[in-house]
Amino acid sequence: MRPVNWLLRSPPSRRLKTWIRPLPVTPDGHTAVDIETPLRPLVSSISAPKLDARREQCRDAVFPPNGTYVGDRNMRALRCAIADGASYGYRCGQWAQILAREACAADPFDVDGLLSASVDAWELDIENYVVDRETRREPLQWFEQKNLRHGAFSTLLVLDLLPYREDIQCGLWLGRAVGDSCVFQIPAGEVDVYWAHPLRRPEQFGTRPELVPTSRRALPDVERSLNSLADWWWHWDPGDRFYLCTDALAEWFLRSSSDGGTPWSELDDLLASSDSEVMARWLERRVEQRAIHNDDVSVMRIVPM
Repeated sequence: MRPVNWLLRSPPSRRLKTWIRPLPVTPDGHTAVDIETPLRPLVSSISAPKLDARREQCRDAVFPPNGTYVGDRNMRALRCAIADGASYGYRCGQWAQILAREACAADPFDVDGLLSASVDAWELDIENYVVDRETRREPLQWFEQKNLRHGAFSTLLVLDLLPYREDIQCGLWLGRAVGDSCVFQIPAGEVDVYWAHPLRRPEQFGTRPELVPTSRRALPDVERSLNSLADWWWHWDPGDRFYLCTDALAEWFLRSSSDGGTPWSELDDLLASSDSEVMARWLERRVEQRAIHNDDVSVMRIVPM
């Protein structure tokens, strides 16, 4: 896939809430209003916990939240995020939710601000949680205090999607990731994955992916990882679809595709049901077939429209 090797930068002082992003700026400093078609994206997502776990124990997070979202007629950009809390650490599912939410509220190119705001929100959440436990006369146990000192960990995948542009005859997208949550681009009418990021082969998945920690001392390394692809935008064409998946689902997706399957068709059926119980039953069958690891699973599908 060809990169569009010129930079798009957002006005540095603009910060819009949730996932509605500022207008992009071309290299000559002009905002490209007259050459863009506003986005009208359809965003759908669904999650299920691993087998024998309750729904509230699912450590995955998506933003916009699970369900279906249709963009308004004047949307000029879209940002979505998916995160997967680690199996070790303290309240990693909550940390994943904070990361996904803050990623969609931050300026697209202010990675330091995103990470700092996420840790700020985490520290406030923990403070409130500890106070609540003490109010209920259920203070943290010694092992919880030990885990809390280690903090929480999560993967993070952020997708920025810009409108179709007449001057370059395509739309633009940027995917930045820490860890093994992946985005897949499927062109209309195609029977193969056009692009996968950050992992492209099922054998690349392991048991110790890179993670975003709650420790401020480790944030510079995470910032470098998120900034490593910040200057490369890729193209999308009308009819393309994007699938954001947490690790177990992403590995299954790549393995199924490499074996000649069309895993996105199965995910489309699950998303059409919009029922986490349907996805839980699908996961149970796939685990029994040893086609997928028993883990929390989440998928978000984005159709630019």
